[in-house]
Parts: sequence; structure tokens; C-alpha cells
Amino acid sequence: MLWLTLKVQEISEKRPSEPEIELNETDEAAIVHNTIEGYTTDVTETVAKVRPHIVSVTGLTEDREVISSGVVYAVIGNDTWILSCAESVRDNATYLVRFDNGLSADAQLAGHDPLTDTALFLTHPEFEVRPIDLGTASAVTPGEYVIALGARNLHTQSGQACFGIVSLPGMYHRRSEGNLEWIVETMLTDTAILEETSGGPLINLSGQMIGMLSSSFSANFRGAAMAVSVSEVISAAEQLRRTGTISRGYLGTVTRPVSDLELYQKSAMNISLDVNSGLVITEVAEGSPAQEAGLQPNDVILTADEKELADSATLQRMLYEKNPGDQLVMTIQRQNTVSTVTAELR
Repeated sequence: MLWLTLKVQEISEKRPSEPEIELNETDEAAIVHNTIEGYTTDVTETVAKVRPHIVSVTGLTEDREVISSGVVYAVIGNDTWILSCAESVRDNATYLVRFDNGLSADAQLAGHDPLTDTALFLTHPEFEVRPIDLGTASAVTPGEYVIALGARNLHTQSGQACFGIVSLPGMYHRRSEGNLEWIVETMLTDTAILEETSGGPLINLSGQMIGMLSSSFSANFRGAAMAVSVSEVISAAEQLRRTGTISRGYLGTVTRPVSDLELYQKSAMNISLDVNSGLVITEVAEGSPAQEAGLQPNDVILTADEKELADSATLQRMLYEKNPGDQLVMTIQRQNTVSTVTAELR
């Protein structure tokens, strides 16, 4: 009897006390509460900061009114440039830009690019506006928090704000129109957008625009939204601002920086471990100038026209400076062999 009594006492001494369990539950609840409050404040402040840079663009024809969102892209002297989606463009339309303060101004279509869903408008408001801050698309990572924003509704004076993550940055879509081809850089998010939100900005938590929301690219993704990367949009917008048209050289490759690769990825791609710069080709479009020049997946483009390539946006900007028929001379490394390849762009 004595032995049994001692064992019962020993087990009883090892049982955790009730106050300790209650204390742990209280601490955990407090941590969750503080985290939620922190994110709510950050998103609210960011949306409020960016909202003045967002506009709505209305295209008016004899029988239709098309409304899209947009952003103040640049202010140069008396010229205010508005960036929106090409879906808002209609033949023989007149355009009106309504700013976040509720005031409107007539706008002129400077040019548009259906392949990247980019349109640029010129307007001259009689009040001061400031352009939106632009971020870097190449710095976006999977799982990064983002906010999709649309212009205020004329009747409710409320604008859509949707919070989510980037599901897949660096997505590429091959598009064509007539004889023109292009591979467009986009990013997939789990945010949802309304039709009138197309053309609005996708921003990071710092309030920088990292993409332009596009319902045309989002059409095949249920419950998700696509945004054209800001680097793509800027390249198109700058050419439209300077010339009013788009003329670029199509190469037909999808690339990523070698510096982004882990060692095991280099080994799998047969890339020398001592190669730390340049762009590795992950895809070559069928029938493209790149394929005709003999480029293959896992080739590393070390230079293009004797210029080093820091990231994919660098090559993208070079192609926007080319015209169909121009040549692009590249130094490539395939496994341990370095050679020069010339592609005739189209």
C-alpha cells in the first residue's frame, strides 16, 4: 500500500497547473490580435497614400461608354500623362479623365499597345497632381503582399481595394496581332478585380506600383487577377509618350537572371557554377528569331550588343529600342563553350 501511495503522489506533482495553461492561451490570443491590427493599419495607410494618384478614364462613343481605372504616370511641365489599359480605347471616341478629387479634364489618346494592354493619355488639369511612385517588378517574390486598387465610382465615391499576395511573379504570355508578336511579362495574384478596376495599379505595401491590373489577361484565371509588370508597362508607355506608336524587336525568349539560381538549379541546367551573371534562357518560342538563330533553353546570354545584362528588364528595354529587321548580337555560354550568336528580330 505504501508503494502505490508514493506513485500517485509523484504523478500528481508532475501535472501542469491550471494557471499556466490559462496564461499560455491568453498570450497566444494577444499575439494574434496584435498581428491582425498591424496589417490592417498598414494596408489602410497605404491605400490612403496612393488613392490621390488613381483616376478613372471614360471613353465615349455615339452608342457606348467604357470606364476603366488608370494612374497619373508622369507630370512634365504642363503635360499630365495618364496610364490605363488598352481596353478603354475605342475608335472615334472622346476621353474624359476624372481625378480622385472629383474634378474632370478632357484627355487625348497619345497611343496604345493591345499586346501589352497599355494605353497612354495626355491631359491638362487646372490643378496640381502628382505621379504615382513606381516600384521594381524584378524584386517581387512569391507570397509578397500586394494591394489591387481601382478608381472611385462616380455614384458611390468608393474605390475597390483588394488585399492579397503575388502567387506567381515572372509569368510570360506570347501574344500576336497581325504580323506583330511579343512575349508579355505579367504576374498572377490571388486578388479579385472588377471590370472597371482594369488599368488600376497593383502596389506593394510601400505604395509603389509594381504592375497594371488587366482584365484581358485575367480572363482565363477564375478568382485571380493578372497584372502586367511595371517594367513592361513603362517600356511601352515611354515609347508611346515619345512617338505615339510602338515599334520593338521581337526575339522570342523567356529569361531569368543567373544570379537568382541556386547551385542545384545550375547543376540541373548544366550551367557552370562559376557563371554568376547574365540571363539563362528558360523558354524559346516556336518559330521565333531566337530559335532561328539556334538559341536553346539553358543557354546563358552573357551580353547583348556588348552590354551586360543585369536582369530580364535590361534585355526587354533593349528590344524596345530595336525595330523589326534589326539584329541583336549576343554572347552566349552553352555548358562550357562561349560563342557569338546573331538574331534578326522581327
